[in-house]
Amino acid sequence: MLGALPAKLGAASSVALLFLCLFSASATAQFGNLPVHVEGISDCGEWLASRQQKTSIAFEHYVLGMLNGLTMGADREFWNADGRAMSRDAAYFWIDGYCRSHPTDLLTTAVVTFFNERTGRR
Repeated sequence: MLGALPAKLGAASSVALLFLCLFSASATAQFGNLPVHVEGISDCGEWLASRQQKTSIAFEHYVLGMLNGLTMGADREFWNADGRAMSRDAAYFWIDGYCRSHPTDLLTTAVVTFFNERTGRR
């Protein structure tokens, strides 16, 4: 049982490292009033392609991390914003829809738009 934990951590580290290597493009994202530089960002086209190919686990974890980070940083409830729990899959489906309509937008733009819409943040 104890041997399984290092193997899982090793696999998670490998996925994170692969993600950073493959998606090391940089971009500027807008959240609030000032532009901020964000490393390792991808666009909606890459999100949709990876979802279709069922290779999107790194993207999905990126989206979860962003949503959780925005929740904590903005001190606003996201996952239960309207009194109903939202599943990870529901969040991914929302991002899918946004990205189909905006395939050249940055993935961060999709996530921030979703966060703002769900939490009522303007």
